[in-house]
Amino acid sequence: ICSTTRANGVSADYLKCKLFSFSLGDKALRWLKSRPAHSITTWDEYKAAFINHFYTKQRSISVRNKISGFRQGATESFYEALDRFKEYIRDCPNHGFKDGNLWNIF
Repeated sequence: ICSTTRANGVSADYLKCKLFSFSLGDKALRWLKSRPAHSITTWDEYKAAFINHFYTKQRSISVRNKISGFRQGATESFYEALDRFKEYIRDCPNHGFKDGNLWNIF
């Protein structure tokens, strides 16, 4: 949406900030509304605040370990393994692995 809606010089960063709340579920929306007004002003600040709040250090470490130690199960098909691997990546957006490294792990 942001890349297709460049009206009157409105930046993609501004649009992302304005549209962010529409992508959130109940718990995340309550968190966002509890933030002090104007305490977050850029998309990078939104991302950092969201990840820091909802992805604890322990949770991130746990998922990073699942990613780095990934193995296909003995009875698991290639596609099942790929789906599970992608789920780990989605579960931890701050995993820190580069795309090329992720595919080497898989």
